[in-house]
Amino acid sequence: MLANAPRDATGAGGVSPRLVDEYSASAYLAVSVQTVRRMRARRARGEMGPTAGPAYVRVASAVRYDQRDLDSYVDALPRAGGGRAA
Repeated sequence: MLANAPRDATGAGGVSPRLVDEYSASAYLAVSVQTVRRMRARRARGEMGPTAGPAYVRVASAVRYDQRDLDSYVDALPRAGGGRAA
């Protein structure tokens, strides 16, 4: 498989996993993998806010995003007109 190729997001038995890799996170957020990496670097430096991106975890050396953290990140983003999601 190519290094930058999208990965299959379904786990064993076709069940969506709770932890997803950066490729799946980038697809979910509709941004490039490079953008997800930049956001993660900002968060690692202690920055907060939308530019720092969603929380992540390391499982051994692998970076993973909890689906709930991705949802929380999207919910907290400013909406057009200045409002937030209900």
